[in-house]
Amino acid sequence: MIVFFFLLMVEISFKMKHTYSSIMDETVESESIKTRIEHCKKMVEQKIGLVNETDLHDSFQFIFPIIGPLSKSEYLKQVKAFDLETMFPGMYQNLYYNFHIDPYDENKVWFVSRLITTHAGDGPFGKATHKKIDCPPQMNSLTFDKDGKITKYTGGYVMDRTIGNTGGLGGVFGILYAIGKPLPFPEAQPYKKSLRLRLFSWLSVFKN
Repeated sequence: MIVFFFLLMVEISFKMKHTYSSIMDETVESESIKTRIEHCKKMVEQKIGLVNETDLHDSFQFIFPIIGPLSKSEYLKQVKAFDLETMFPGMYQNLYYNFHIDPYDENKVWFVSRLITTHAGDGPFGKATHKKIDCPPQMNSLTFDKDGKITKYTGGYVMDRTIGNTGGLGGVFGILYAIGKPLPFPEAQPYKKSLRLRLFSWLSVFKN
């Protein structure tokens, strides 16, 4: 019985690997996909609409875990108001990596961000604290239309909340937590199990 189960798991694993591999191989080998990835890198280099607003489609949406959807005008207004580069000089250096196409949507490119910087400048977050910010890796994506304009920007989705000093938070919430100025609502605080979840977990253990 144990041998049968082991062989079954090996077969399932092989099939899953084969299916995944074939999808990715077909994707990577496409010249159009490589072009799409390079275009995405260019858009990121231009700071996703901040250098050239026309990179964003009129129907553009900004969607992060807590913030959004924001329209094109709302996104540009809010991001520019933060003035992050003044507060965190050199923040864009080595910020983004691991660009890859979504094998189920060739118009979407995924990439990882990890901000490691110092709060060295005054700005909307107050006087410079000179504290180090070490954010966890976060998954982001840009979706494009047929003309290469960005229709959707998602990001801030933490991949490993045990990394860094932001309490597991991503985006601006993580930065504010790291410099000792967290916003006063639960979504901007490190994750804690609710009383209901703790009670449910306790009852599950007790029942077993």
